[in-house]
Amino acid sequence: MAGDVHADLDERRFHVDAGTDGTLIGLGVALGGFQELLISTGELKPQKPGAPDRLLGLDRAALGHPFDPFASTYSNVGLLLAIGYAGVEPVVEGARTTRRSGVTDGTLYAESLALTWALTDLVKLAVRRPRPRTYGASEGDEGTTDDSLSFFSGHAAITSTVGATATYLAFSRGTTPRSWATLGGAVVLDFVVGYGRVRAGAHFPTDVFAGTLIGAAIGILVPHLHRTTNVDATSSTSSSVSISSPGAPLSPTMTFGSTF
Repeated sequence: MAGDVHADLDERRFHVDAGTDGTLIGLGVALGGFQELLISTGELKPQKPGAPDRLLGLDRAALGHPFDPFASTYSNVGLLLAIGYAGVEPVVEGARTTRRSGVTDGTLYAESLALTWALTDLVKLAVRRPRPRTYGASEGDEGTTDDSLSFFSGHAAITSTVGATATYLAFSRGTTPRSWATLGGAVVLDFVVGYGRVRAGAHFPTDVFAGTLIGAAIGILVPHLHRTTNVDATSSTSSSVSISSPGAPLSPTMTFGSTF
């Protein structure tokens, strides 16, 4: 009985709506996809890098080291691990508790990723900052559109988004060794991916810092805005959901407590 009550409370910690969240996910995927198509055409000419001495000191220092040809590989592996976790965790959660909890987690991850992808490409196309590797290019090398999409790092943003969402979900279910391990794993993966992007000459340190911060913000805000009200407080005395009398406004529990 206690396990059933725990699973029910776990379901009611977050509220997702098929219409609202489905629209946001679809919008993010569509916007990100269209921007990727635009980038692939080569229609947008890359900006030429300016004088290195005009860079911030931290970014200028990154140009003083040879780029690592293998860094791009391990940063890509880190990114794939993060995306893979976002796909596997909802399945595990659904098997551990209920299918509804798994669907809720999956929706939150999908929304965080879709919004991060769309915002990342939007900012990249607006700023069009030359990548570090372009500073050593020959004068006649025109480059590609991707060469001027340095700010901010999409790898860092997506990895950070997954890590932040995973950590928020883990701590919402209690402060346990599992939740601390999730936080630690997210921090380590963020560092590996971000360091790899700088060493590969794909991004400046400030690109990675910005991507990490923006990704973390989205990864926290998405589950936080879906959080139900006072579930833990109401669950200590009763596991039932209160329903307002006919004609009265819906209670906060009824409005936000139902789960997709």
